[in-house]
Amino acid sequence: MADEKIKKIMKRCQREGKEEYDPHETKPGHSLNKEMEALIEAKDWDVVNDILLNYEGWLRHSMVDSLKKYSTEMDLGPVIAALTFVLTEETAPYTKQRTMVALGKIAKRGGDVTSAIPVLVSALKDNNEDTRTAASEALVKIGTQVIPDVIDVLKHENWHIQSKAGKTLEKIAENNSGYDWKETVPDLIDALNYKDRRTRHMAARVFNKIGFDKIPELKDLVLAHLSLRDKDRTYPLVQIGKPAVPYLLDTLKSEDWDVRQKSVKALRGIAEEIGDFDGDDVSALKIVKDSVTIVMEFYKKKKDRYSLNEKRHLLKRFAQTTEYIHIEMNNPLDKKEPMKWQKPTAEKPAKKVNKRITAK
Repeated sequence: MADEKIKKIMKRCQREGKEEYDPHETKPGHSLNKEMEALIEAKDWDVVNDILLNYEGWLRHSMVDSLKKYSTEMDLGPVIAALTFVLTEETAPYTKQRTMVALGKIAKRGGDVTSAIPVLVSALKDNNEDTRTAASEALVKIGTQVIPDVIDVLKHENWHIQSKAGKTLEKIAENNSGYDWKETVPDLIDALNYKDRRTRHMAARVFNKIGFDKIPELKDLVLAHLSLRDKDRTYPLVQIGKPAVPYLLDTLKSEDWDVRQKSVKALRGIAEEIGDFDGDDVSALKIVKDSVTIVMEFYKKKKDRYSLNEKRHLLKRFAQTTEYIHIEMNNPLDKKEPMKWQKPTAEKPAKKVNKRITAK
């Protein structure tokens, strides 16, 4: 019965003289999408499922394209399993992507697409960028129940897949501000400590959406702020002050140049704040001296010119902070103690002036 209906539909849409259906050449007033919409409105689920499960190409594609227009008021429950099957079996990327769009819209309108979550999470790891994007958008529409599965994808070895998982979590966080992330925080903290800086950056971006106050340990909080590359996160660390110093001294040894540079900026800011507001130049200078010692030790075995330039850059910043502290504390610069890495400046002998004696 379903096969006969489908044959009649194809015949109605097929232009006379054509042996096969061509979507670009249909009879005037007829289109395959309109025929599919008529089947859905008539709730002819046997035919709808038959098309999704047993037909490939334009027929299946048109059905998927039409399904995404309809809400769950029409009881699309019987179709969700068929759409999930299409995702599993379909090889054409475009049809897969439209299927995910349909599932996402059904979920947004209140449909239960829980059975499709494993297939959508798997599609998040697809080699095709557009397929990953369609999977991400569908998962965002499904909501918070996909978070544990997406967290696992965040730890994938492929950076492009990690990035898509991170953006998915960001959007879910934006749409669900009242969600309790307590159970998810440990997994995000694990991602913060990954060797790959891009993974740390994606985890930090998620924390930027859900709130850094969700991080219980100060050590992890420091790393989260330093790992967020698209914004300067040093000011919140300066506000934390002395308690953050031990962890910032530790991140000075990071292999990530961006983290080292931001650590220096945060340490300088804390030292200057202590000198300004607490009036404690001893503590402020101790932070600088400890930082310089670690920087010198870190670059001790690095002889390439890039490392030497980095070291020179960081030490110059600490020298500026030292001078700033002394000026603020009204301590004459000529009486300050030189840093270990600074050579004391000796008075230069006066230059000899050779006067040319000219004969008169």
